[in-house]
Amino acid sequence: MTEGINLHLAGHCIETEAKNELKRLMDDYFDEKGDMGDLEVKMELLRGFLSDSDFAMLRSSDERLSGLTESRCVVTKNPDGTYSIKFSD
Repeated sequence: MTEGINLHLAGHCIETEAKNELKRLMDDYFDEKGDMGDLEVKMELLRGFLSDSDFAMLRSSDERLSGLTESRCVVTKNPDGTYSIKFSD
């Protein structure tokens, strides 16, 4: 099972990339590509992140999250139900 979702932010914000990654995961799920359990966990994490996050605040908090500066990050869900974003570059 996955511990987080890797996102590549280049030319678009974290919200758009999260939506794109959710679509990609859903395509893989319905095409039965990959571990179904892992795909389900990743999709659930992204659905929660997309519904619970304040993207206007995130975009204004860091140029990397707005897509102005290319970066890579990992989104994880904390035990308390909140989400963390860690940059890997």
